[in-house]
Amino acid sequence: AASTAAMLLAACSSPAQTAAQVPLPSLQLGVDLDFYATPGTNITSTARQDIAYIKGLHANAVSISFPFYSDQAGSVVGPLPKTPSADQLGTLIVTAESAGLAVTVRPLLNQDSLGKARVHWKPAHLAAWFGAYQQFLLPYVAVAQGDHAAVFVIGTELNAFANASQWVTLRN
Repeated sequence: AASTAAMLLAACSSPAQTAAQVPLPSLQLGVDLDFYATPGTNITSTARQDIAYIKGLHANAVSISFPFYSDQAGSVVGPLPKTPSADQLGTLIVTAESAGLAVTVRPLLNQDSLGKARVHWKPAHLAAWFGAYQQFLLPYVAVAQGDHAAVFVIGTELNAFANASQWVTLRN
């Protein structure tokens, strides 16, 4: 848990390995990119095209959202068929940073299986959900840290349990 915390909190502060860190600008002119990895897609080529388009809009930041799954009870968390792998996410992060864009990474809970909007959903088994969510996040956090994403958001639109004590444990 301590190593998870260090990775989640410092997801953007380790020395450069693959890309140069682009700090968040004081005024972010950005685009949110929903990243779905369709089998057979050339991620590198698509990332280059998408980032070139975003740069053409004179953006200086990009938020990369990607979907993940949870069952209604909250005991199972994992990828969907179109969830990018951590390596695919890394390709997009490096492409964006190489173009001078500051990067925010946002895992986004797909609400199709929840029976309600993610902002109103709360897992029945919070401890189980946080444990499964942590295991799901670890490879993505490691890539974001190694590729210097400026921000890694751990709880996008999960309002119904935003005050749960487990968030502190997850980020620590």
